[in-house]
Amino acid sequence: VETLAVLGRCSEPVTDDLSRRIATTGAQVQSATGDIFAARLPSDRIVALPKLDFVQRLELSQTSEPLSP
Repeated sequence: VETLAVLGRCSEPVTDDLSRRIATTGAQVQSATGDIFAARLPSDRIVALPKLDFVQRLELSQTSEPLSP
């Protein structure tokens, strides 16, 4: 199963409690600032995350490559 990196927006600031609730979907919150969070989760669990009542938006994170000199 592939691991996906996602960005999400919540209806309220991401607290430790919300991070624990996000983790119940199989996601691991990597960072959070205000109402935005970055997380990683197995691709087969992606449908569980937007079902949380406080998750308003979810999108796949894009990977970036370093600029060539």
